[in-house]
Amino acid sequence: MRNIITFAAVFGSSLLLAAPMAAAKPASPFSGLAGSWSGGGTASFDGGRSERLRCTASYRPGGSGNTLAMTIRCANASLNVQLNGNLRYQNGRVSGSWSESSTGAGGSAAGRAGASSLRLRIGGDLSGNLSVSYSGSSQSVSIATNNSAFRRASFSLKRR
Repeated sequence: MRNIITFAAVFGSSLLLAAPMAAAKPASPFSGLAGSWSGGGTASFDGGRSERLRCTASYRPGGSGNTLAMTIRCANASLNVQLNGNLRYQNGRVSGSWSESSTGAGGSAAGRAGASSLRLRIGGDLSGNLSVSYSGSSQSVSIATNNSAFRRASFSLKRR
């Protein structure tokens, strides 16, 4: 009986000591994006023309939260784009690849992620920036390019 009590005391103490260590491990920022989102915004083009957009996004974290598969689709009567990304997170830094389905463009992505934001520099067939800020059930997305007739898109999404 004494062995059982000693075992229980040691086991219980080890759980109490391990709990703060487990809690100290930072969660991946990708977990806050998980799921499906929808909303709208605007796209701007060379010459100052702008158009309204309807957008959806899907984010699927994997690999214990350290990878993210993302798809962002935006469309209107004259525009239909689908941006896909596969990202890896490690120690605040993000790296990976992106592609756009309608044009076949693609390249690399690198940047930083925090508890409520993702900031990427994209390179390859197109260069620019992708920024996602999120909190709870809303997010704001901004995409800017340097070498395309498409200049910028900004839109707000709500969790579905």
